[in-house]
Amino acid sequence: MKMNNLQIRLKLTEKGKPYYWLAAIMGISDNTLFRRLRDELPAEEQARIIKLIEENAKEEGAKRE
Repeated sequence: MKMNNLQIRLKLTEKGKPYYWLAAIMGISDNTLFRRLRDELPAEEQARIIKLIEENAKEEGAKRE
């Protein structure tokens, strides 16, 4: 069985961030996020979400230092 939106899922794992963290920065509930991730998102939407993960993970890292 193929997992949809694998790049997004791997990026969250790489950054050590949970799904509810991503949902919060997107301004949606975690249930809404899971529903969106069930089906493969367009490449542009995936790229936007990955960029969002990277930018916000960097900001949190900078706050801790």
